[in-house]
Amino acid sequence: GAGSTQPIMVSWAGGIGGEAASFDGNDALATAANILPTAAGAGFSIFIVGSFVDLNFRCKLLTNATSGGVAISQGGGGTGKLQRWKVGSAFDDNGAARTTPFSMLMIDQVGASPASEMFVDRVLVATTAANGQVITPSGKLYLGASATTNFDSGLIRQVIVINGRVSAATQALLFAYSLARNGV
Repeated sequence: GAGSTQPIMVSWAGGIGGEAASFDGNDALATAANILPTAAGAGFSIFIVGSFVDLNFRCKLLTNATSGGVAISQGGGGTGKLQRWKVGSAFDDNGAARTTPFSMLMIDQVGASPASEMFVDRVLVATTAANGQVITPSGKLYLGASATTNFDSGLIRQVIVINGRVSAATQALLFAYSLARNGV
């Protein structure tokens, strides 16, 4: 991990039993190996289930710790909303920031084309223009990350990283699975 304190396991608050990793707002956890594609034009999809403990600017996930990439956060950009953002492109958001559990699917591509999509709780909430810039991921995935100085404070129940852009059928399976396993 990138921080000195590992996340601890706590009870998941999504209405279904089980545990989730709890991040304390001070530390991040990085994958040991490169798991994200970095080649120009490579597609990738990230499915995440989690919750925030407050409405402050928090970042739950980053694909590049040093130069942006794609992030899941809320309260950033002066919008106070649950959002996914990309360097060089406008914020995508889904209404007010929240502390209730959510499931989110990001479908992205290294470089400019085709468009990126963001689904929250099974609903498509944003599609970027085809030229929305996605900075090359570093290869590693950063959880409980920091977009500025505010690390994630909250829970991460599940993260699934898929090479390529998932199909509509796979999207439906991911959200159905999450509803049964995570309650969202």
